[in-house]
Amino acid sequence: TAAKKNEEGIVTTTLGFAQGFNEDLLIGMARAATGNFYFIQSIDDASEVFEIELDTMKSVVAQNLTATLEFSPNVTLTDTLGLAKVTKDSSGKTVLVLGDVYEGEDKLLGLTLNLPELSKTGEHPLLKLFYTADAIQNGVIAQVSGDAHVNAKVGTIEEAAAAYSSNVTLELSRLKIAKAKESALELADKNS
Repeated sequence: TAAKKNEEGIVTTTLGFAQGFNEDLLIGMARAATGNFYFIQSIDDASEVFEIELDTMKSVVAQNLTATLEFSPNVTLTDTLGLAKVTKDSSGKTVLVLGDVYEGEDKLLGLTLNLPELSKTGEHPLLKLFYTADAIQNGVIAQVSGDAHVNAKVGTIEEAAAAYSSNVTLELSRLKIAKAKESALELADKNS
């Protein structure tokens, strides 16, 4: 039901109070409806959660962000990192449903790709990303869209070391952790 309502634009956030609630159900509902799940231990926690949720609602700058991926020849998607919903469109292209965009938020998208052998140095095209979202422009909700080319740069070890970013590594690690937690919950559900 939460997922169906989410298709109508209704986001569901769930709260688990103290002990004795069905954590799997509440987390599942929140994920299906692109909301949040909170564990509430005290009244103070509850009021803080409502403040967070209300502030979040005030800062939404776009809704229904989707990214469609068009891969270069011999490039295939192995996995996505994070909690984006992955589907296929009518032409078989991969579509990632990324949900709402909040003011000042970076929408991170981590992909694991299977690449052909790249023996030549220089830029190699990997994919083209097309995005759409609903945003308010001139007081009216309008669909915004755009695209971006994603390339791999093959170079020397020295160039790779110079291009290394600890921030990117940290964010990819966070996405991997979120994916691992999701997998652990799914396994726990199957075994219960």
